[in-house]
Amino acid sequence: MYQAIKSKVGRKNTIYISKQIIETSGIKEGTKILIKAERGKLEIEAIDDPITLAIKSKKFAKVTIEEVEKISEEEQTRCSLDQKRNYDKSYQIPSTLYRFKPHR
Repeated sequence: MYQAIKSKVGRKNTIYISKQIIETSGIKEGTKILIKAERGKLEIEAIDDPITLAIKSKKFAKVTIEEVEKISEEEQTRCSLDQKRNYDKSYQIPSTLYRFKPHR
């Protein structure tokens, strides 16, 4: 349902919106909004947070908990190996020391 009210810009460019308009829009305190402006016109639109968006939006893939767990374990293993490789590289003996024979 479309509603319109008259209002005015207050001190410090504050715009007050009536309770009726807020209730109709579904916007609540703390809701993030996008404000679009063009000459003589403002448009305010609610921005859903990522969790709400994920819940409300159309699903296009199905993943089981087991698949998520498997992927998580693979990534943890991969990251662990990458960290180990980087650790090993940082503590390698410089190649210039290899050409010297040990003194006995």
